[in-house]
Amino acid sequence: DWAGFAINAAFGFPCLLGAGALIKYGVKFAAKKGMKEIGKALGERIVSDIPAHHLKLITSHAGSDAAKASLEQVAKLAEGGALEQAAKKIENVVSREVSLATQQCVKQFPVAKNVCDTFKWLATCKRGEIAKQLQEAGYGKLNSHMTAHCMKRCAVKYGRSGEKALAKGLERGLAESLDSGLRKPIQEQFFKTFDKGLKETAEKLKLSDDAVKAIREAAEKGFDEGFEKGLKRGVRAAIKDGLKQYHKALKKLKHGRFPDFDGPDFLKDRDKNKTPQVAALGLPKTAKLPPAEDLEEVRKKRLPEELTGRKRRLDDDPLPKNLGFDDHLQVAKAREKAKAAREAELTSAAPQARPIKEARNNESNN
Repeated sequence: DWAGFAINAAFGFPCLLGAGALIKYGVKFAAKKGMKEIGKALGERIVSDIPAHHLKLITSHAGSDAAKASLEQVAKLAEGGALEQAAKKIENVVSREVSLATQQCVKQFPVAKNVCDTFKWLATCKRGEIAKQLQEAGYGKLNSHMTAHCMKRCAVKYGRSGEKALAKGLERGLAESLDSGLRKPIQEQFFKTFDKGLKETAEKLKLSDDAVKAIREAAEKGFDEGFEKGLKRGVRAAIKDGLKQYHKALKKLKHGRFPDFDGPDFLKDRDKNKTPQVAALGLPKTAKLPPAEDLEEVRKKRLPEELTGRKRRLDDDPLPKNLGFDDHLQVAKAREKAKAAREAELTSAAPQARPIKEARNNESNN
């Protein structure tokens, strides 16, 4: 009955589409939650890897610069009087300056590189490795494996929409961990400078205690708002740059692996004795550095064939843009298959040369 089939198809097909969309939404939601935990671990590692004196220098500059810029605007508003009614303007001024200073502070950290490495890791690692990290964050065994499956699916199967969901979760986790590591030192330095400048301004303009109190309260509200806004914007910009680096790295994907990539930093053990040269070569921690003249030879051995100077082939042409991980993997497999076919053709053709040569020698002898 074609009429019944048409009616069932008309009502059933949209239902199937709706179910598929609902499943995809659930996968992205779970991946986003799992990626938030990865972002927390990543942010904690980024902050802890910065030397204490360097971190103090960065946060001190951010807090003092924001306070000085805010005080200049507050002094201008104070000259006009009626500061009790200008509390909202002061709050906006402080929020803007703190936001800009916080964004500059986030730029001092290697967030973009770590984001790129995290997405490389998600694309190439096994689900068990992701589940292990989630279990360390407090996930149960079953929940961690299901969430890892969703994260892997978003990283490999869902293309840019999956990357967007993962990036959103990573942004929340990074912002949360960086907040706990940066807010207190920046806040202390900000109000240390701000209170000192406010006292001088109050003495110069003869402000009342109520006016000073109103300015201080407005500055506190402005700082909280500006710090959160600047941190989110800084992290979002770093994630955007990290994804750009990841998409460029996809073009160099070879046999399902990225050249010179040994995992993200937050999974590596800290080893103060490991020199940067050893890390750059990808050698094990116990390896001894070769002499300086042999470093280039060691590096060549670990590089892919395309970078070692062999002749260019047709299958080495650059890949088209906007390819997903699966597309690059298929291209890599096709190239490997073509290479194997060429080698088989050469090996099969080589033995035939001997009988022909022997026959010619026999004819000449006869």
